[in-house]
Amino acid sequence: MRDLSELLWGDLQTDRERLEFIESGRAVDTGILAPAMVEDLVKVYRRIDAAVKALQYITRHKTKPDDAVCVFVADLAEVVEILRGNAPTNPEGSE
Repeated sequence: MRDLSELLWGDLQTDRERLEFIESGRAVDTGILAPAMVEDLVKVYRRIDAAVKALQYITRHKTKPDDAVCVFVADLAEVVEILRGNAPTNPEGSE
């Protein structure tokens, strides 16, 4: 992974870099995000990252639709709801 310390949002190439940029505090430091937005966006980018990894696994292993697909769809639905401004249906820590 590239050193994020001198990068700006426009320099980031992947969702993984965006997640690490937000988590590092650089997004707030550069004025891209308000501190109040960080937690929600980190959750969204973590869900996207997990969904992408699940899809890559399914594609790479040519698996049949199974529990992995169900997890992917559930994560994707939650991401959509967060992006719409709705609270997650299963907030972290309540699982």
